Amino acid sequence: MNPGRPAQGWFILEQLRQLFDVEVIGPGAESLPADVSVLVLAHPKALSEGMLRSIDAYALGGGSILALMDPWCESDPTAGGEPNPFGGPQQGGPASSDLGPLLAAWGVEWNPKEFVGDRGAAMRVPARRDGRGPQTVDFIAYHQVLAEKGGFATEDPLTQGLEVLLLGVPGSFHSAPGATTRLTPLLHSTADSALMPTSKLQFMPDPEAMLREFVPSGGEQLLAARLQGTLHSAFPEEGAEPATGEAGGIVLVGDADFLADQFWVDTRPMQFGMAPVAMTDNGSFMMNVIEGLSGSDALMSLRSRGKHTRPFSRVEELRKAAEESYLAEENALQQTI
Repeated sequence: MNPGRPAQGWFILEQLRQLFDVEVIGPGAESLPADVSVLVLAHPKALSEGMLRSIDAYALGGGSILALMDPWCESDPTAGGEPNPFGGPQQGGPASSDLGPLLAAWGVEWNPKEFVGDRGAAMRVPARRDGRGPQTVDFIAYHQVLAEKGGFATEDPLTQGLEVLLLGVPGSFHSAPGATTRLTPLLHSTADSALMPTSKLQFMPDPEAMLREFVPSGGEQLLAARLQGTLHSAFPEEGAEPATGEAGGIVLVGDADFLADQFWVDTRPMQFGMAPVAMTDNGSFMMNVIEGLSGSDALMSLRSRGKHTRPFSRVEELRKAAEESYLAEENALQQTI
């Protein structure tokens, strides 16, 4: 945003470099390095066919992959966006992630044009009001995944001990019909959720209007999962059956924004200067996954996790019920007027 300010890497990258040898692969690269232990695909988009073939071969060979997909990556507003409805130049908008034909070949359905709206896990944001009604409102595109609401897989070491994650406009994964792979849940939405088009987020979305118009699907959405089973190559040889291979360690996450500093870390004054303090378990989840995929999970149970601020469940239920009643009455009055 400020051309005169030097670019600062996310704090999670600094943490990774303290424990691992991190090599950044440029977006224009045609193939993977030969010595990759864990491949992190952070919001991949517009990868070359050579790179996609290299990733495909790496996965079929049992390679470990963490794919951070995102239908609306607010940290990367470089996509063309939708046409401006008021005329003039086309409006830029956050970009979506896409692995070309890979996920479909691996038996996974991923729609980069849909996000998960979740009223049961919505984060509170300021409301655009002129002194009328609630001053804050639930923004269904931002999720607080809470252990106390069952949002984590309780038996998986990658999520054990985590309490709260904050996700920004996540997408969801589904197993394709006839897939030879399976998705084992790590994170999921509440049942008070639904898939929604990302077009609703264009041109300064109104969280209150989105909440008023929201209709839940009645089922949970898969936000992060392990991919296990038999993979089929996305690039079969002409006239031959696609090559296959058993998935080694593959983890799919439907959000990349959750690693941005503003989603999980705060800088606070300490005795010897400013120091980062974790507000959520986003960083711990990321480190758990990479340690688990690298086969080095000894530090998982030792990593410090703070007791983060969490809402009083009963108070939240009363507040949500009162707000829904208020919005319904307001809507009825507006229709009468």
